[in-house]
Amino acid sequence: MRLKAPGDSSPMDLETKDVSAGGAFIPTQNPLSVGVKVALELALLNSLSSGPRTLFRTKARVIRNEPSGMAIMFMGRSQAFA
Repeated sequence: MRLKAPGDSSPMDLETKDVSAGGAFIPTQNPLSVGVKVALELALLNSLSSGPRTLFRTKARVIRNEPSGMAIMFMGRSQAFA
């Protein structure tokens, strides 16, 4: 996942955990503040074959912080690119 927060000069490359249709958990030692809106790109691999991945671009908002990372909620419509 590539995540870009307001004011960042370049996106952060992060791994995701527990991805759902509504959001994801991102393990990180430096979580963003609750309420911060971010732009992200999420690559999903095709688990049924070795075929191409699908790239989603969307906006999200940080909704929870924990010592082990942060939870984000996807906002609006996503765009999928094969």
